Amino acid sequence: AGQVSLVENMALNATYPQILTEGGDDRLILNKKGTNKYHCTPKPIVGSLFRGSCTCNIPTETAYQAAEAAFYSLRSGEISVGDIMEGVRSRIKSLYDLPAGTEVFLCPSGSDAEYMP
Repeated sequence: AGQVSLVENMALNATYPQILTEGGDDRLILNKKGTNKYHCTPKPIVGSLFRGSCTCNIPTETAYQAAEAAFYSLRSGEISVGDIMEGVRSRIKSLYDLPAGTEVFLCPSGSDAEYMP
């Protein structure tokens, strides 16, 4: 068996709702109302429409269910974090019809990224 990454270890030892609000900075911590510093919940609000934001969003039902399925697939060992990230990269390449040899880099936020050719 290979080494288990920190992210994979967290997935093995946390519940799905817990993993949505832990492992980051204080912006993820929920207050007594169940919202974070941006007044967002980690669960969908059924029947509501939210405009996108690069800082914080309430997940759609589809996104929440997809993330939950990925969480349990990770937890059971059916798939690895690397497999999930490669799937995301492949879908982005396909959606943008990127030429062969183009690489896609995934970062937690734009302020965490720096491109140096």
